[in-house]
Amino acid sequence: MNAHQSQKAEQSGKDAVQYYLDLPQKGDNPPTIITDKDFYFCLEHRVIRVCGREIDLTPMEFDALYLLLANRKRVLTFEIISARVWGEEYIDNSPKVINNLIGRLRQKLKVTPNAPEYIKNIRGVGYK
Repeated sequence: MNAHQSQKAEQSGKDAVQYYLDLPQKGDNPPTIITDKDFYFCLEHRVIRVCGREIDLTPMEFDALYLLLANRKRVLTFEIISARVWGEEYIDNSPKVINNLIGRLRQKLKVTPNAPEYIKNIRGVGYK
């Protein structure tokens, strides 16, 4: 990505943040927004944008992404991801089930060939 594209993506992210901050809110708490250059995530509005494109995620994909974002500096094991994403429905999901979920999520987040990999695999353990 060249400097112009980077500036444009950053401005697009700022515009998106301002748009969602201007929406009427329930209660007094501001929305939970996570941004990083061309990445925008709003928990309360369940909106994800990458390079200005809105990404449509399933509820499980969204929950998995939020779990990873909320724990960015931690490695989350397959067991933790299963328990937090599936909740009480968690029985003993194999790593393959988690790998499939994360694979679909990665595919949806890769909107352009030069979009970064947002999710890192920690072989045999889980993801961060």
